Amino acid sequence: MGQPLAHALGLPFYDLDTCVVASLGRSIPTIFAEEGESGFRAHESRALFELPCPAVVSLGGGAITSQEVREHLKMSGITAFLQWPLDVLVKRVSADPNRPLAKDCEALERLYAARLPLYLQADLVWTSQAPHHETVSDIVIWLLEQARCRCTFTS
Repeated sequence: MGQPLAHALGLPFYDLDTCVVASLGRSIPTIFAEEGESGFRAHESRALFELPCPAVVSLGGGAITSQEVREHLKMSGITAFLQWPLDVLVKRVSADPNRPLAKDCEALERLYAARLPLYLQADLVWTSQAPHHETVSDIVIWLLEQARCRCTFTS
């Protein structure tokens, strides 16, 4: 979703996990194995703070667990959370080898439940109960309209 949104806004797009992997030259599972989650989160935060602004940035699911990251995001622009049904998320990430904390359905469910209150602090929260009825362009249009409303000032 980030790439089409960035295109619509005429901004660069960055996937934070990709930035971390590119800067360290190691895979996410390798970073986790060698440095643990706290080491990965430190690299993730550093990569986020180094990105140019304005930009559209896709975060990994755990980035928002850092208070410092949440504060940076709030000061840097508009945050959005796309809330999909848990079964859709399980299908998308549980088999992904680059998601070491979401190795099975139960682990992903626990992570999601613990992080959901943080995700819901986003400026924009898009929720779908029917995940395949909306197209990418529908969601991008909704995000653009909502962001425009937030950026409209009256004198």
